Amino acid sequence: MLKKNLKLLSLVLVGLTLVFGSLLVTAAEQATRGGTLVYIIEKDIQRIDPLTTAWMTDGGMMLYDRLVSIDYDGNYRDGLAESWAFSEDGMTLTFNLKKGVKFHDGTPFNSESVRWFYEKTKAPGFIWAWHYAGIESCETPDEYTVVFKLKHPSPLILFALSTMYAGIPSPTAYEAFGEDYGVKAVVGTGPFKFVSWTPGELVLERNDEYSWGPSWLPNSGPPYLDGIIYRFLPEAATRALELEAGTAHVVSVMPVAEANRLVGDPYITQMKIPRWMVLHLSFNTEQWPFDDLQVRRALSHAFNTEAMRRVAYLGEAVATYDFVPVDMQGYKPVMEESAKYDLALAKSMLADAGWEDTDGDGIIDKDGVPFITDILATTETEFGQIAVMAQAQLGKLGIKASITILDKPTRDTWVRQNKASIMVDYYVWNDIEIVEFFFHSKNMPFPNQSRIDDPYVDGLLEEARTVPTTNDERIQTYQAVIRYLAGLAVWVPVAVPLDIWAVRSEVRDLELNVWHSGSQYPYMNIVWLEE
Repeated sequence: MLKKNLKLLSLVLVGLTLVFGSLLVTAAEQATRGGTLVYIIEKDIQRIDPLTTAWMTDGGMMLYDRLVSIDYDGNYRDGLAESWAFSEDGMTLTFNLKKGVKFHDGTPFNSESVRWFYEKTKAPGFIWAWHYAGIESCETPDEYTVVFKLKHPSPLILFALSTMYAGIPSPTAYEAFGEDYGVKAVVGTGPFKFVSWTPGELVLERNDEYSWGPSWLPNSGPPYLDGIIYRFLPEAATRALELEAGTAHVVSVMPVAEANRLVGDPYITQMKIPRWMVLHLSFNTEQWPFDDLQVRRALSHAFNTEAMRRVAYLGEAVATYDFVPVDMQGYKPVMEESAKYDLALAKSMLADAGWEDTDGDGIIDKDGVPFITDILATTETEFGQIAVMAQAQLGKLGIKASITILDKPTRDTWVRQNKASIMVDYYVWNDIEIVEFFFHSKNMPFPNQSRIDDPYVDGLLEEARTVPTTNDERIQTYQAVIRYLAGLAVWVPVAVPLDIWAVRSEVRDLELNVWHSGSQYPYMNIVWLEE
């Protein structure tokens, strides 16, 4: 299905190699050293600490290395580990670490660094702990050997150790900086070093000592660029104007309207990538009246998601009727009927639940209490557009909804404080396991923002992670979770958008890797600027 969708894309589209056609110069010896690349992203940082953040940025990927890397074909390859092996029974995973690796503070990376990281993943509040729950212990027989003893065979342990949240910080720096780590100080082993982070801008500089990059990359040594400035601009049109003016080199999320306007610009190349992302509306099942299943089921028919895709993405998005993207392994259209837009049905179901406009003021009420609710979204332009459309569509049912737009950190704080009823949200991930992130009770109140506390869901999620010995068995168990959650009407899937990347012509060797935790994170140590 992915290949079929790719063939239908309309702008300058490069095939499954995911490279920027004429911009790509494959001979590494042609690269020139120097220059600072300006890279624009839509969302600012929360923390640049894989142990405490709910999301990492492109910049975070460049500051840290992981035990395992993923190449452009989706294969697990060397990272901080040069090799690894499973025991015959699948219960032991042994890593052989690369020698000579140093953190940015000069301290050595070794097996104790890995053991320290593993111990940190067991700390209370670490939201990615379920990735490592299958590890019984971490042993370090010598300085460059790490042995993970597993509780059960794990089909996805290598994936867990390759994601953006598996970057290993310097234990020395981490303990020294305390609460300031990830904000005022970031120390990893990556190809770039942290300089500063102020709201709206992250500055990195080249790590001149870097010599341990993945062997499959054309450059495993120090980056060609002197540095990278990541700028965070939520306003879509502003990102395009910066690129057009030449004050930025790369825009990772180009608005569709601006992308269409810039077609034909000889200094800008564009491409579209299907995104491992589901933008959705989620209900807080603890908030009245969303604690009523009948209300949630009624509202599942209230939203014209096709119109939302047409307005917010100008049609450059596809529908999904699952909690996962249409091209993800395990996708099934389990919500094609239960989330189908049908305003008359929604009105009828609400009336059956006791909601009617008894006083003629245009707002439905029950037991004298009007249906007044709220919609929470973050600052991305398209999210605001979807919130406005959702507000108008609820209005057709006689529901009055206010809209609150917040930056991502503040928005997440609101969610934790139980201040939100309907949330415009999304995730970016490339495996069906993401349902545990959002729906296991241990993740309440965040990221389980629907506040699902259901023993059956928890049991299936635990089973999916611990029982299957094959990937097919694992996926079938997650599918059972999704079918059950679909019946609880906790989400309304809206869109799987297409990422539109735009790059100026002086940028060379920028390749996208869609396999990295569901996002397109270029390996910036191979990128260079042509004068």
